[in-house]
Amino acid sequence: MNGVITPLPKLHQCNALALSTKEAAKLLGLSHRTMEDWRLSGQGPPFRKWGRLVRYHVSDLRLFAEGPTFANTGEALAA
Repeated sequence: MNGVITPLPKLHQCNALALSTKEAAKLLGLSHRTMEDWRLSGQGPPFRKWGRLVRYHVSDLRLFAEGPTFANTGEALAA
């Protein structure tokens, strides 16, 4: 292993079935800590547990990314 990280494709181009927290965060343009915080608070995309592993299915990430849009912060807070 040479230590080079291969960039993930754009969300619509991703062919993987499930991603780790770090991979999912990178795909969504977020930090892995944000994903972890969202997972604990129930705000983020659905995830699956495979034993001790947390995995995000790409189809769930797509649905989450295509979620509702808002015109202002007040709308988002009301949702």
